[in-house]
Amino acid sequence: MQNTFDVKLAEGGIVVQDSIQHHPGNRPLAQAGNTVSALSLENVTKVYPDGSKGIEDISLTIKKGQVFSLLGPNGAGKSTLMRIICGLMRPTSGQISVVGIDPYRKPRALKEKLCGLLQNTPLEPEMRVWETLQLFSKFYRSPLNPKSLLDLVGLRDKSQNLIRTLSGGQKQRLAIARALIGNPEILVLDEPTTGLDVAIRLELMTLIRRLREEGRTIVISTHYIEEAEKYCDEVAILHKGKLFVVDTPNGLVHKYGTGDKLELILTKSVSCEKLSSIDGVLGVQELHSSTDAATYILSGQHGEYMLEQTVLGLIDSDVQLREARIIRSGLEGAYLHLTGERIPS
Repeated sequence: MQNTFDVKLAEGGIVVQDSIQHHPGNRPLAQAGNTVSALSLENVTKVYPDGSKGIEDISLTIKKGQVFSLLGPNGAGKSTLMRIICGLMRPTSGQISVVGIDPYRKPRALKEKLCGLLQNTPLEPEMRVWETLQLFSKFYRSPLNPKSLLDLVGLRDKSQNLIRTLSGGQKQRLAIARALIGNPEILVLDEPTTGLDVAIRLELMTLIRRLREEGRTIVISTHYIEEAEKYCDEVAILHKGKLFVVDTPNGLVHKYGTGDKLELILTKSVSCEKLSSIDGVLGVQELHSSTDAATYILSGQHGEYMLEQTVLGLIDSDVQLREARIIRSGLEGAYLHLTGERIPS
């Protein structure tokens, strides 16, 4: 029974420190300069009972003191990988190390080092904000100070409010505080800003960067390109369960994200050779084709010029332009270059 309860805590936890007053006996946070990696995965694969693969042969190392992003759309394998990292799901094959700990041989030691906040982690609506942190602080040997956590996440003035009265952004901040109460070194956040408006997303990502400055390692999954590009130290590009590359956002943009892309949806398919002949187009990739539509990605230096020349080239044909979208050079362009698809907004 105790093991089952520990797993539930792992789904609902995280940690932070910003002028936080420690209770007596709190262990010090590990320094980012430690040579041991925060997380290491080697050839990790997960095959489900129906034979489908959640993730396939993933190897990566996450340094201590980073904000590390798993970037990809729904179905990329991000949540599967998150659950494996948190020790909530066993991989079919491969090895995992969390600050030198095997999460399946030493699950209790793992929970002292890592806490995860998975999607849709529930909060008890009839409990008060303060009561929630007080309750969860009892489950850890060296909890952080609940009052300081409320200050950190900006909820001190809501401490006596019932959780059901909080906004979506306030509930997410409380969930992060609840995850932080056990003072873990590593925070694993699965799509922490999904469903929130832009201002609240910005607020939460700023909080995540503050946690990094405290020496913690934060692993987030996201499908928002701008979050990975602006706030993360390294990015792992995932697509259909496979890892394509790991690099800094600047490194990815420099290697794969130069030039503009033009996404075209036409009323019928045309040959890639014809599109390649359009002035300003340096490359063409066909994404989808059916009886009533075809989607292409055109590569070049100037998106507007490619669009203009495409329209001119279609004037005397029976093909019409249904939609067009310019994808600027940057991390979005790098993702498209590597996977052949863009992340739906």
